[in-house]
Amino acid sequence: MTKIKMKRKTIVGLIAVVAVIAMAMLAGCLEEEKASTVTVSTPTISATPAPTLKPTPAPTLKQTPKFKKGDIVKEDIVLTGFPKATIISWIRGIEGENYRTSMIHISPYFNSYSISDEKLTNIRTTDDDSKKIMTIDELQKYQNHEDVDIHNPDDRAPLLPAELLVDGYYLRIDAICEWSGSYGDLHSTKSVDGEDDKIIELESPEFVISAVFQNQEEYGYLGVAIVKDGEILNSEITYASYGVVSVSSTI
Repeated sequence: MTKIKMKRKTIVGLIAVVAVIAMAMLAGCLEEEKASTVTVSTPTISATPAPTLKPTPAPTLKQTPKFKKGDIVKEDIVLTGFPKATIISWIRGIEGENYRTSMIHISPYFNSYSISDEKLTNIRTTDDDSKKIMTIDELQKYQNHEDVDIHNPDDRAPLLPAELLVDGYYLRIDAICEWSGSYGDLHSTKSVDGEDDKIIELESPEFVISAVFQNQEEYGYLGVAIVKDGEILNSEITYASYGVVSVSSTI
């Protein structure tokens, strides 16, 4: 019995030693595992802000002048009284938004025009009442009316171009002869005699303008045109001896 008990104690002691060794080995493995574990930290990536784009300013478009040097322009300016005169402008240069101009005074009653001294004025480019009539080169094809003595019957002034009769209604008689005729509107007519060129202003005609003229000579020619604000509405010419022209236009 005593031997058996000793054997049991020996076995129990061995088991205890084995258990202690096993626990030590397990602890060592755990320490190695902990030591071999590497903690990897993920770096924080900060977003790069997108660059701020500055808007490209729209290019400033330079406005093209409505008129150019040498143009003759109708403005909304009329001198009242007798004789009636209209002012138009000859553009002699452009300075920024201003036009350097000379004033041209049109006097249909005297069949004449004159050009004033140069001055600085401003014609609004957005004004629909300002429009080109012709150029100074086209006007200078006609004799300079300033050199004509309108009170001298022998000093015959050239007939004003229809384009210069920019305000109102007119009869423009272009003739080399003596003539006679009548003209009027829906309510009245007038008779008139004359010779060579003449411009007749029509005061506030109503509905229709009509005119009949006859050459009173065997030679020459006779032409008659109805003009409104620089535009010919109707015209006729004859080269026949004692020829007759007849024109009319509704208005």
